[in-house]
Amino acid sequence: MTMQVRDKIKYNRQITDFLPTPYLPEDDPRIVYLTNENAPRYSYCWRGYVATWELKNKQLFLVKISSAQYKITTNDPIFADWYTGKLEIPNGKSVTPWGGDAEMRMHEDEIHITLKNGTVVKTEYIDFKNEISNLGLINKKRYLAMHELNVKEVREIISQMNK
Repeated sequence: MTMQVRDKIKYNRQITDFLPTPYLPEDDPRIVYLTNENAPRYSYCWRGYVATWELKNKQLFLVKISSAQYKITTNDPIFADWYTGKLEIPNGKSVTPWGGDAEMRMHEDEIHITLKNGTVVKTEYIDFKNEISNLGLINKKRYLAMHELNVKEVREIISQMNK
C-alpha cells in the first residue's frame, strides 16, 4: 500500500505534518467540492487534497487546501468546529532507525492534542526517549506492527521485552 501524504499543521510557530488527519465537513459552503472529472488522482493522496491547519488560541483552523478537487471560498481561516478527535503532532528530532517513510517516522516526543468541536480540551506531551533507546531490541517488522498500537501498548511491549 502506498503511504499517504499527510496534512500540515502550524503549531507553536512551526509547521509539521501530523496524524490522524482531520476530515473536511460535507456541508460547509466555504469548502466546495469541485466535480472535476479530469482532476489527477495519485496513489499517495487518495483523499484528493492536502490541507494545512493551524492551532491558534486553543482552536483548530483550516487555512489552506491544495487540491484540484476542493476549493476554499474565503481568505479567512475556517474554525474547524466540526472536528472532534485527537491530533498527534511530532516534536523533537526524527529518530526512526532506518530513515522511515512518512507513515512510519518516529520522533523523540509527540504532542497529543484532544479537541472537541474544534477547541482544545487536553494537551499531552508524550516522551519517547526511553523507548527509543530500546529500539535496538526490536526488529523492523515488530516496530512497524507496533506503529498501529497506542502509546500505552507500545510501552507495555517494550517493558515486557526488557524483563
